[in-house]
Amino acid sequence: MTTAEWLSRHRIGGRVDPDNVDWFDDYSRFNLPPLSDGRRYAVIDGMLVAQDPESYELL
Repeated sequence: MTTAEWLSRHRIGGRVDPDNVDWFDDYSRFNLPPLSDGRRYAVIDGMLVAQDPESYELL
């Protein structure tokens, strides 16, 4: 899936079905900064994103 295709299906601030979320906790392996305020990295349709784990909102 291309970035354009992904963006046509998902929007920042939108919510994602919990069944479509794969949490990504090994962020330091890829030199990604830790997220604050309980936010977590997730992979959704092959794209790494920041997400609120309680509301499933894309950040």
